[in-house]
Amino acid sequence: MATMRSPRLIPLTLLLVTLPALGSDLMEPWTEQQVAEAIGASAAFHPYPAWSERARWDAFRERTELREVLDAAVERARKLRDETFPALPATAYLDYQRTGRRTAFQSLQRRREDFLHAFALAECALGTGEYLDPLLDVIWAFCEESDWCMPAHTKGLLDPNEPPVDLRSTRVGFHLALIDRVLGEALPPELRRRLRHELDRRLFEPYLTRDFGWLRATHNWNSVCNGNILKAALLEVEDSTRIAKIIVHAQNALCLYLTGFDQDGGTAEGISYWNYGFSHYITAAHLLNLYSDGRLNLLAPARVREIAQFPVRIELSPGKYPSFSDGGEARGFSPGWVLHAADALDLPTLRAFVGARNEFAQPPNELDSFLEVALLAPPASASDRFVPEPFNYLRGIDWMISRANPDNPDGLVLAVQGGNNGENHNHNDVGTPIVHYRGESLVVDLGAPIYDRGFFSPQRYTYLVARSLGHSVPLVTGFEQFAGKTAASITQVTHTKEVDTFHADITSVYPPGAGLARLIRTVALHRDQGEGWIELHDTAAFNVSSATFESALITYAEADTRPAGAVLLKGENGGLRVEYNPEQFTVEVTEFDAAEAKLPTAKENPTIRRIAFRGKQPSEAFECRLKMIPLP
Repeated sequence: MATMRSPRLIPLTLLLVTLPALGSDLMEPWTEQQVAEAIGASAAFHPYPAWSERARWDAFRERTELREVLDAAVERARKLRDETFPALPATAYLDYQRTGRRTAFQSLQRRREDFLHAFALAECALGTGEYLDPLLDVIWAFCEESDWCMPAHTKGLLDPNEPPVDLRSTRVGFHLALIDRVLGEALPPELRRRLRHELDRRLFEPYLTRDFGWLRATHNWNSVCNGNILKAALLEVEDSTRIAKIIVHAQNALCLYLTGFDQDGGTAEGISYWNYGFSHYITAAHLLNLYSDGRLNLLAPARVREIAQFPVRIELSPGKYPSFSDGGEARGFSPGWVLHAADALDLPTLRAFVGARNEFAQPPNELDSFLEVALLAPPASASDRFVPEPFNYLRGIDWMISRANPDNPDGLVLAVQGGNNGENHNHNDVGTPIVHYRGESLVVDLGAPIYDRGFFSPQRYTYLVARSLGHSVPLVTGFEQFAGKTAASITQVTHTKEVDTFHADITSVYPPGAGLARLIRTVALHRDQGEGWIELHDTAAFNVSSATFESALITYAEADTRPAGAVLLKGENGGLRVEYNPEQFTVEVTEFDAAEAKLPTAKENPTIRRIAFRGKQPSEAFECRLKMIPLP
């Protein structure tokens, strides 16, 4: 007989004693006594309309955009009834452990979720019972799964003594809890008991009795996992002592999540992970406020207000953001949580920003996202107008955003980062600029590849997107930047009406073998002529006389090197003239296949080009000055 291992009990005070000293704009940990008193005085908790409250569901149809979403959900459900529900074989689960590929099994998981969301939302839309049996079958199938995790986040097939808890399992758990809450009375009571048993076994019990690294993380895993578990527990856990423990556990962990943002609300993880992580924080805060009648307020810390303004401060052009690290460039936001944040935090600029940018292009297709929009996002005013600041600087993550003409959404924009090479989702990219014009980046940051096992292993810096060879930074005597927090810039930033300047000492980001005495990078956006222009100026001094040096620009644009002393970059919408000193530097263009580099945007941009401005002769000092002027 196999020996059963007892779960390792983790004191709920664990996080209390490991929290760093928190600033006054952050959040202090709550105690069980505080939470018990707050929820003991709460009013009845009814955050969502039940399936049987047909008047409320019919009222949603009075809004054109919601009626279209519900009609689309019904049509999607009708089609899925005729399709085969996908199996999840063990061999497919093991594909990641065996080959490092994660997409095949995850696509099957996503397909299963399509069935769950379509049937749940369609049944709520109709209220006729037509999709209750199909929904019952899907929920039962989820209950029968060995685990709800992505294989990339586990060690292989399930160890039943220690069920894993990850981003997906917490998301699935919350969605099932929400469906039970909204449609519960229409579902068989035996199914509801089974579902709650699985939630307790897979989420709540491990959460309170075991340790997980994401409980102490400062990145998106913290808010996603804690936020989903907290929301699911608020909907399903009836025992007041148990729910108080879960609230304390979640809030203590979320104290650490907020420390992952700088004092200006910036995150080095970029806009995609801001959207992913912070959306869970805001929606958990909303639900907890309803549950506690406002007595337990995760929105109270001043840092939260700054974090909410991150997209407003870093936008390049409508819907486009810096793709530093593993962040993506294009991004739209759910209107529910972000407009709730704007109103709850008294941020009219954020509300105007989201309304003016029409961030609602992707219709909600889940019960969760639909209710979020329906309940939290009244239609934005057609008169919303947003004009960004000419200059923003996020001090902790060391990002500067400079706009030549903020009134012109197609105008010239510079984004440049300093920071260090030991950040979450790090790339070796200190000093990387992005030059954005007419809605496209002509000097780019490649962002994240398609994730696989190798990218989260010691092989990470063999990937073009993560190594400095794939960034617009110098190559010094053949050496690239190295990884680690000690590889850091020392930055000074200035802003005037005429010019914004980013001045960084990046000497320490290169290894000793490079022989550097000093390397200064200055990037400036000038507003003194035409549509503005950008200067990139590198000054390098060496301890040896035979050093080599090259500055580089990474682009998807066509590169014409024929003009004397210039390179012409021609994009889809605009272009740049990059001027250099041909007496001191030669130009070489190297092309990389974007598919081989595993870029998710390879179809749109199949070729990556690295334009190297290389010093003609070895020397003990180099000065490379590039002038980038928008083409008419």
